[in-house]
This record gives sequence, C-alpha cells and structure tokens, in this order.
Amino acid sequence: GATFWMIVCGLLGMSTKFVECTLGVAYRDVDANGVVHGGPMYYLWKGFAERGLETLGKIFAVVFAILCVGASFGGGNAFQSNSATKQIVGMLHLQSGSAGFIVGVILAIITGIVIIGGIKSIARVTEKIVPFMAILYVLACLVVILMNIQHIGTAFYLIVTEAFTPRAGLGGMVGIILVGFQRAAFSNEAGAGSAAIAHSAVRTKYPASEGLVALLEPFIDTVVICTM
Repeated sequence: GATFWMIVCGLLGMSTKFVECTLGVAYRDVDANGVVHGGPMYYLWKGFAERGLETLGKIFAVVFAILCVGASFGGGNAFQSNSATKQIVGMLHLQSGSAGFIVGVILAIITGIVIIGGIKSIARVTEKIVPFMAILYVLACLVVILMNIQHIGTAFYLIVTEAFTPRAGLGGMVGIILVGFQRAAFSNEAGAGSAAIAHSAVRTKYPASEGLVALLEPFIDTVVICTM
C-alpha cells in the first residue's frame, strides 16, 4: 500500500523539485573567485527581501541552514552510510566484527575527497554518477520484473487495494500514507531543500532549465516504483 503513495509523492515531488531547484539557480550568489553559493538559504532570504520581509527571510534562512546540517548527519550520513555498509557486508559475506567500521571509514574518505572540493566538485561527481545510477536502477528493476513476470497482475492489485483499504483500518491507512511519503522523500529529496544547494552550481543562464533537469529524478523514481 505504501508503494501507491510513493508514486503519488513522486509525482508531487516533480513539481516541488522543479520549483526549489529553479529558485536555487535564480537567487544564487557567485563571488569574485567564481565560487557559487546557493540553496534555500539564499532564495528564502532574497525572496522575502523582495517583498519587504527581509528579517523574516533571514530567520527562515538561518533555521533551514541549522536544520539542514542536523538532517545531513542523521538522515544523509548515518542512515545512508549504514544502509550501504549493510549491503556491502552482506554481498561480500564479511564476517569480521569490524567489517562495518572499515567499510564506513572507506565511505567517509571517498565522500570527504568529493566534499573538500566544494560544491563544484560535488556537482562534477554527481553529474557522472546520477545517469549511471538511473540506468543501473532501471536495468535492475527490469531484471526483477522479468524474473517475477507472473506476479505483476497480483502486485498491482495489492498496491491499489492496500493503499485505500488497509487491514488496520483508518489508522493503518494514515500510517501507509506517511511511510510512502517518507520513503519517496528519502529517495529523491524533493521538498527537502538539500538538492537545490547542489543544483545551484550548474552553468546555465536559465534557472528553469535546471528545474527541468531536477524533476527528472522524482520522475525516474516514480517510473521505477511503478515497474516494481
């Protein structure tokens, strides 16, 4: 049932990500050295300032920056690195008690090398990784579908029926909706604001063009979820 709401959230996320990444480019700052500074901190501050509410915009910008840093540790770093470590340890059948720690350190070093180079370094790496990730993602889903082709009809039936008539009643339905939206937000970051920081470093004269690029990720997620 959560799958249905992941699809709904993915479709809504396309518009959300388009807007936030477009604003990220439109309100970014570029210093004398060519270093780009952008993201919700800047478009909240500048956007409200244009409407005579600069103080309120600064408050929102500071609050977002603080919350974003906190979320990056808990959600962005701890959760994702732990998930990756579990997959790697499981695939390689590592039995050592320190295997998770070693894999975590390696991931931290690789991430650190990318981050130290600044937002442009992050953009260069992600523009190469994301297309590869999307292709690999779709191919993996196709393999799973072909291996379970006989269950596709039943799967779609369960997705629809469990989304609206969960066994736990109304409370269960609310829970399914929340889980679906949480998983979708974790998958494509739509509405979280963090994606706009990276997208603001793009080289373009047209902010909306980057918004169109950004909405492709929620779109791909939605298509993959549908095929799964």
